[in-house]
Amino acid sequence: MKKSVSIALLGIILLQSCAGYDKRPVHLYKAAYRGKARVVYKSGEGFKYDFISSEDNNYFGVKGKNKTQLDSLQIWSVNLKKKNKSIAPTDGVAGGVLIVVLIGAGVLFVWAMVAFFNFVDDL
Repeated sequence: MKKSVSIALLGIILLQSCAGYDKRPVHLYKAAYRGKARVVYKSGEGFKYDFISSEDNNYFGVKGKNKTQLDSLQIWSVNLKKKNKSIAPTDGVAGGVLIVVLIGAGVLFVWAMVAFFNFVDDL
């Protein structure tokens, strides 16, 4: 019982550390120096950067010490990382896993309670 509760709590803690990006895209000039960003190109490729910098009307995606020039004509969307994002039950696979874990914990709890009361009745 203690092991399953520990595993459930560990899963919830791990899900809380997932990064989430705002669904509303922003312009490159608004994303510059505003923190972590995800850039999705028209080809479908997505890249995550620590921040986007601007120099002489040119934009660069910066990740660590690497700087990549961004072609604004090929960009489909730019999304900023949410500051206080946590995984909600509606967030795809992670939400599904969370729901399964919580249901499993609930079933184990009910089973333990039934076993306990049956034990008490036998005394």
